[in-house]
Amino acid sequence: MMLNIHSSTEPTQHQFGNRRMLVAALGIQTFCGSEILNNCLSRVLNFDASMVRYQSSDISKGTASNVREGAVASQRVSVADDIRSGHRHELSLEGFIEMTDQADHNRFENIVFDDFRRMALDESLSPYERIGFPDSYRQGKEQAIFEDVRAKLHGLDQRGKIVLDIGPGCSELPLKLIDLCEEMDHTLILVDSAEMLSRLPDKRFIKKVAAYYPVCEELFKAYSGKIDVILTYSVMHYVFAESNVWDFLDQSLALLAQGGAMLIGDIPNVSKRKRFFSSPRGIAFHQQYTGTQERPEVTFNNIERSKIDDAVILSLMMRARQQGFSAYVLPQSDDLPMANRREDILIIKP
Repeated sequence: MMLNIHSSTEPTQHQFGNRRMLVAALGIQTFCGSEILNNCLSRVLNFDASMVRYQSSDISKGTASNVREGAVASQRVSVADDIRSGHRHELSLEGFIEMTDQADHNRFENIVFDDFRRMALDESLSPYERIGFPDSYRQGKEQAIFEDVRAKLHGLDQRGKIVLDIGPGCSELPLKLIDLCEEMDHTLILVDSAEMLSRLPDKRFIKKVAAYYPVCEELFKAYSGKIDVILTYSVMHYVFAESNVWDFLDQSLALLAQGGAMLIGDIPNVSKRKRFFSSPRGIAFHQQYTGTQERPEVTFNNIERSKIDDAVILSLMMRARQQGFSAYVLPQSDDLPMANRREDILIIKP
């Protein structure tokens, strides 16, 4: 099967808004024909059906139960750059799905705390979408993320600790932390919006603090110098864009007990991303992603005001060190979904 998409404009978030439904639609084309696929693309992905063209060959028949991502993973997709020029390039279905993932990801750019409050109550969103990720970025990957976190925060595997999770969200990751804390007899403090916290279980060892961290005076009065483990994962870039990273860091460090550790995890670093896309591996990744031989555009020595870069990462580390803490920039495990462009900061109170 060949799907030719003709468009004189760039794909929008609505056109490529749902990876799972795109794959399902392609599967429907394989088993049910182009008319139903037109309907799927039109209704689910907001495609104009008149802009879709097909070339079908060797279409095997099957049942609806056979339609799955693997059933169409070896097919090719031809994408028109511009309907007027007639120029097109071909890429693998995997590459096309990657393109839809990126457009899906763009839906979650520039969101702030109040957006997360609203998203937490949106029943049309998945748990991953409620925390600002397309499903493909997190689904099936949170066990690996949790193992990476656990390998860096050794206190999680020591009994009877006080653990703080700042901005836990409502996906599988906080549930895994809750299970571990119950097993290890920890006290677990969760700080997030009331809307997000409502999606997490209530248990005897869990204390929920509904607040816009660090605007939670009672928490600091009760736990200053007493917390053994602090985790904040996929949060710092929102703090950077919306709030004050120095206040966030300084107040968090004031909570740590002697020997305690804080992991600021999953920080998107635009400098690291640029280094990756200027490397042979990054260039090959980009070319596979786009289905062309073009090289990614990478510009060094410029400030992208809304994004965290090396200067911010290293400044956070130095800020902690200036206060008497040990601080390190750590890579993520290679099997994490965004390890080639994100990294972690580990801070330890001696």
